[in-house]
Amino acid sequence: MKKDIEPILNEVKEGLKKIYGKRLEGLVLYGSHARGDADAGSDIDLIVLLDKVENPMDERKKFFDKIWALDMKYDTVISAIPFDSNSYRERNLPLLLNARSEGIYV
Repeated sequence: MKKDIEPILNEVKEGLKKIYGKRLEGLVLYGSHARGDADAGSDIDLIVLLDKVENPMDERKKFFDKIWALDMKYDTVISAIPFDSNSYRERNLPLLLNARSEGIYV
Protein backbone atom coordinates (compact mmCIF):
# COMPACT_ATOMS: atom_id res chain seq x y z
CA MET A 1 0.00 0.00 0.00
CA LYS A 2 1.33 3.41 -0.94
CA LYS A 3 1.41 6.14 1.68
CA ASP A 4 -0.46 8.57 -0.58
CA ILE A 5 -3.81 6.88 0.07
CA GLU A 6 -3.46 6.80 3.85
CA PRO A 7 -5.18 10.20 4.33
CA ILE A 8 -8.08 8.97 2.19
CA LEU A 9 -8.37 5.73 4.15
CA ASN A 10 -8.26 7.64 7.43
CA GLU A 11 -11.09 9.93 6.29
CA VAL A 12 -13.16 6.97 5.08
CA LYS A 13 -12.70 5.21 8.40
CA GLU A 14 -13.54 8.30 10.45
CA GLY A 15 -16.62 9.00 8.34
CA LEU A 16 -17.83 5.42 8.70
CA LYS A 17 -17.24 5.54 12.46
CA LYS A 18 -19.57 8.56 12.63
CA ILE A 19 -22.22 6.69 10.66
CA TYR A 20 -21.93 3.26 12.30
CA GLY A 21 -20.26 3.76 15.67
CA LYS A 22 -19.54 0.38 17.26
CA ARG A 23 -21.21 -1.44 14.38
CA LEU A 24 -18.10 -0.74 12.29
CA GLU A 25 -15.70 -3.61 12.90
CA GLY A 26 -13.07 -2.64 10.36
CA LEU A 27 -12.06 -1.92 6.78
CA VAL A 28 -10.18 -4.19 4.40
CA LEU A 29 -8.24 -2.67 1.52
CA TYR A 30 -7.95 -5.12 -1.37
CA GLY A 31 -7.13 -4.95 -5.06
CA SER A 32 -4.26 -3.10 -6.71
CA HIS A 33 -3.57 -0.78 -3.76
CA ALA A 34 -3.26 -3.74 -1.39
CA ARG A 35 -1.00 -5.59 -3.83
CA GLY A 36 1.15 -2.52 -4.38
CA ASP A 37 0.63 -2.35 -8.14
CA ALA A 38 -1.81 0.57 -8.28
CA ASP A 39 -1.32 3.33 -10.80
CA ALA A 40 -2.75 6.85 -11.02
CA GLY A 41 -6.06 5.57 -12.41
CA SER A 42 -6.60 2.76 -9.90
CA ASP A 43 -9.65 2.85 -7.70
CA ILE A 44 -9.54 2.19 -3.97
CA ASP A 45 -11.31 -1.09 -3.19
CA LEU A 46 -12.64 -1.50 0.34
CA ILE A 47 -14.74 -3.97 2.24
CA VAL A 48 -16.64 -2.36 5.09
CA LEU A 49 -16.90 -4.87 7.92
CA LEU A 50 -20.01 -4.45 10.06
CA ASP A 51 -21.43 -6.42 12.93
CA LYS A 52 -24.54 -7.29 10.90
CA VAL A 53 -25.74 -6.61 7.36
CA GLU A 54 -29.32 -7.46 6.53
CA ASN A 55 -29.59 -5.48 3.31
CA PRO A 56 -26.31 -4.49 1.62
CA MET A 57 -28.02 -1.84 -0.53
CA ASP A 58 -29.44 -0.13 2.55
CA GLU A 59 -25.97 -0.10 4.10
CA ARG A 60 -24.43 1.34 0.92
CA LYS A 61 -27.04 4.11 0.92
CA LYS A 62 -25.97 5.04 4.46
CA PHE A 63 -22.38 5.75 3.43
CA PHE A 64 -22.82 6.75 -0.22
CA ASP A 65 -22.72 10.52 0.41
CA LYS A 66 -19.54 10.29 2.50
CA ILE A 67 -17.75 8.11 -0.05
CA TRP A 68 -18.88 10.30 -2.95
CA ALA A 69 -17.65 13.45 -1.18
CA LEU A 70 -14.23 11.84 -0.71
CA ASP A 71 -14.21 10.74 -4.36
CA MET A 72 -14.65 14.38 -5.32
CA LYS A 73 -12.22 15.76 -2.74
CA TYR A 74 -9.39 13.43 -3.78
CA ASP A 75 -10.30 12.99 -7.46
CA THR A 76 -10.40 9.23 -7.11
CA VAL A 77 -12.92 6.39 -7.06
CA ILE A 78 -13.56 4.57 -3.81
CA SER A 79 -15.44 1.31 -4.15
CA ALA A 80 -16.81 0.22 -0.77
CA ILE A 81 -18.82 -2.95 -0.24
CA PRO A 82 -20.45 -3.81 3.11
CA PHE A 83 -20.21 -7.29 4.59
CA ASP A 84 -20.86 -8.56 8.05
CA SER A 85 -17.72 -9.92 9.67
CA ASN A 86 -18.98 -13.52 9.81
CA SER A 87 -19.77 -13.58 6.10
CA TYR A 88 -16.39 -12.06 5.32
CA ARG A 89 -14.61 -14.84 7.23
CA GLU A 90 -16.81 -17.76 6.19
CA ARG A 91 -18.25 -17.26 2.70
CA ASN A 92 -16.23 -18.42 -0.28
CA LEU A 93 -17.22 -15.84 -2.85
CA PRO A 94 -14.35 -15.05 -5.26
CA LEU A 95 -14.31 -11.43 -4.05
CA LEU A 96 -13.97 -12.50 -0.43
CA LEU A 97 -11.36 -15.17 -1.15
CA ASN A 98 -9.32 -12.53 -2.96
CA ALA A 99 -9.76 -9.96 -0.17
CA ARG A 100 -8.81 -12.48 2.50
CA SER A 101 -5.65 -13.50 0.62
CA GLU A 102 -4.36 -10.05 -0.34
CA GLY A 103 -6.32 -7.66 1.85
CA ILE A 104 -4.88 -5.26 4.37
CA TYR A 105 -6.85 -4.28 7.46
CA VAL A 106 -6.93 -0.50 7.84
